Amino acid sequence: MENHPIHEGHRERLKEQFLKNGLHTLTPYQALELLLFFSIPRKDTNPLAHRLLDTFGSVSGVFEATYEDLCRVPGMTHNAAVLILLTLQTFQAYYKDLFKAAPRLTSVQQAAELIVPHFVGERQERVFLVCLDPRCSVLYADFVSEGDCTCVPLSARTVVALAIRCNAAAVILAHNHPGAYAIPSADDIVNTRELSNMLHSVNVTLLDHLIIPGVATAPEDLDLTHPRLEYVSMRKSPSLAHLFSKSGPLPSALARR
Repeated sequence: MENHPIHEGHRERLKEQFLKNGLHTLTPYQALELLLFFSIPRKDTNPLAHRLLDTFGSVSGVFEATYEDLCRVPGMTHNAAVLILLTLQTFQAYYKDLFKAAPRLTSVQQAAELIVPHFVGERQERVFLVCLDPRCSVLYADFVSEGDCTCVPLSARTVVALAIRCNAAAVILAHNHPGAYAIPSADDIVNTRELSNMLHSVNVTLLDHLIIPGVATAPEDLDLTHPRLEYVSMRKSPSLAHLFSKSGPLPSALARR
């Protein structure tokens, strides 16, 4: 109990520094320490912040950890683990809500700004679909399939059914390669060709298929004011461009950078 006033003063000073100067002025240890204040009210959280970073290697590693892995760290509490998981998922929900107002996409970069934040912290491969109207306004944007850390099933029929249900003129597909490079696999190419043909048969254009590398899922890589989003556009890959329709105004609109 003797140390409580000392810790209390330290907590207030750290909170004040954050409020005056922002999170970027804190070290990674201090940022985690500050977050843990709100789930561990009466203990020094600095040692736990150090243990978390030593265990998971980085701030992003801490936020991508599972509940079970977090709870194995000495000193971690149930409330602290829940708060860390909640923080990441709140971040994801923020970006999802940010684009709820049906933005109009006019470039591949804008499409990436919409799509990539949804993959923050994802440890499994997932498929994301964007459906667009004839003016490239977003009609639908959400995950449509989930796999494991190495592959994800893609049902072309599911994508086509969603596109028809939304009355879409075009769609953009995206999936991630957690912990790997954004190099299209043989399955990626086959699935893209099949989907493009099926969509074409119902007068819907597949504009692009974006592949997002694992390195793009770190929160510190995301800055929508000065985007540094990492992704590969299969449409812009010379050897894969033939998979996508060359006719119609929508591909031309999204090809402008």
